Amino acid sequence: MVPVFAPGSADRDRNARPLPRDLAHAAQVAGQVADGSVEAARGARLVFNDRLDAAIAAGFMVVTLLVVLASAREWLLVLTRRRPAVVKESPFVETAYAG
Repeated sequence: MVPVFAPGSADRDRNARPLPRDLAHAAQVAGQVADGSVEAARGARLVFNDRLDAAIAAGFMVVTLLVVLASAREWLLVLTRRRPAVVKESPFVETAYAG
């Protein structure tokens, strides 16, 4: 998964790091609520949803990174022969469903 970044706004500092798309949209909606162009209740719901989406995406990225790092560690241990390569498969059992 590749994070998508929104283009910077004209009033924001050009040296600031770009925000992920969901957080940039949340900031845009918050500005619209402050200007009065978006209803406060709808704006609050949109900002909350955008922030929730960003948090869930970040959580998935962290879990994915942890799985990849744990797998790389196991592969390294097996390849350097510090841990034996053990296969834990159950034996094949033919059932009535297998044609």
